[in-house]
Amino acid sequence: MKAMSLLWKVVFASHCSSTHHKLAMDALRHLRGPEGAAWHDLFLSHYTAYLRGTKAPDDILRDFKNHVLHVQEGWWGGAAKAASDWYGRTVAAFRQGAWAQGVYSAGVLSHYYMDPIQPFHTGQTEEEGKIHRAAEWSIAKSYEELRSVLETELGGYPRIETPSGENWLEAMVQDGAAESHPHYQVVIDHYDLDRGVRNPPEGLDDEIRTRIASLIGHATVGFARILERVFCDAAVAPPQSTLALETFLATLSIPIAWVVRKLEDVQERSVIKAIYEEVQLTGKAVLTLPDDDWEVRAMHAREVLRVPRKVLDAQRAKPTGARHGQPEAGPELPKRRPRKTQAESLPPDFPKVSVPRIAAEPAGRPDARYYLELASPVVDAPTIGPKTAARLEAIGVRTVEDLLGCNPEQAAGRLGQSWIDPDTVRDWQAQAGLVCRIAGLRGHDAQLLVACGIREPGQLAAQTPGQLLRVVEPIAVSPQGQRILRDARQPDLTEVTDWISAAAQARALHAA
Repeated sequence: MKAMSLLWKVVFASHCSSTHHKLAMDALRHLRGPEGAAWHDLFLSHYTAYLRGTKAPDDILRDFKNHVLHVQEGWWGGAAKAASDWYGRTVAAFRQGAWAQGVYSAGVLSHYYMDPIQPFHTGQTEEEGKIHRAAEWSIAKSYEELRSVLETELGGYPRIETPSGENWLEAMVQDGAAESHPHYQVVIDHYDLDRGVRNPPEGLDDEIRTRIASLIGHATVGFARILERVFCDAAVAPPQSTLALETFLATLSIPIAWVVRKLEDVQERSVIKAIYEEVQLTGKAVLTLPDDDWEVRAMHAREVLRVPRKVLDAQRAKPTGARHGQPEAGPELPKRRPRKTQAESLPPDFPKVSVPRIAAEPAGRPDARYYLELASPVVDAPTIGPKTAARLEAIGVRTVEDLLGCNPEQAAGRLGQSWIDPDTVRDWQAQAGLVCRIAGLRGHDAQLLVACGIREPGQLAAQTPGQLLRVVEPIAVSPQGQRILRDARQPDLTEVTDWISAAAQARALHAA
């Protein structure tokens, strides 16, 4: 394990505010091989991109089903697939010498690998909802203590190697979830919400600390091995990085980072306080659940439990924290299939994987096709049927580009139809613009969004899935929405989450 450089210490102490930040930084200390130090320095030289990437799945992508992997429910969740996707993106970026982009993508990859190593991302119960956010905050605020427990009381970091086989990364994500899941109920039974709200570290007892400390070791070393595999598959040497300037700039920004962390603490405390008050009033958390917990709960109810949300809402939650401070017998870990591992020293001949070139398509979205181009005939635009297209062509509007570039007042006047006014033309333009710019978005999707007042990709990207679904649903079930949808299915939480993720990476209109 590498010694901590001055820049590493400054970044960790002043710029790392979350468990994801700290785990990703700790993983750099476990890189091996002759070029391990050079890769370590490259990541530190782009630490802002790295840390931003570690939180992008929460803050930007917001594809919350991809943050979980339920061990006892047929591996429900998308963490393994998302990790594989971002592994490919990371390798591709480094292979092309796009160093900052590669470091950012590695940060994103770390999130999808590490989330299932948090027990609450391996199952779903109403009891979990009461304490999930508070327990995560307690862990973040206790991270250094937990790392010390790992290093001084548990024998140090585990030995982990990447398995062989084509699906080795999926196997590693599943192994992390399998390692974590036996602690799921224990954390529920031992976390003291009352204490954790007042003073986050006090919500944990020794039982939780020991268990989470071991998982920190697994996540840290496991991700370091994944990075080593990335470097091998990229088959490039890292550039030389001089860290003197980065160290100076990181030190200068300490006061700003301190203020940001204080603001984040205030915001987090506010979220947890609201949950706590609902739990005190009703015995569970529903209305105050954060977006990620709310959406995973809703998808799990629909896809796994197959019950309406109102059934869950009416279900009583059992008490939590009843065993706080009491020791547990050692958990019976699930049997894991044996796998052939690599040797202790990283060999230079990992089997190469096929890695796509960096594409401007949204992460995690299965349908990355654009359904409309500027050169498309105007009849292909949303809402525009053959008769309306013929009228538009008669006034010189023959393509989607013509439609987007026309003056709504002039076009409406020249069309001479009482039902087509300038606002109607503006709606057509907004719908066509959305479909041109957002991968996977279809015409009827854009019609629903414009009917909801969402006319630009930036507006869509700024939505949270839960909020967006609550706006779209009433439109979709209305007579207007039924005319728009025809035989298409009504959007659900998964679909609107995909819209938001794709909108965050919308292409420029001139690229359509």
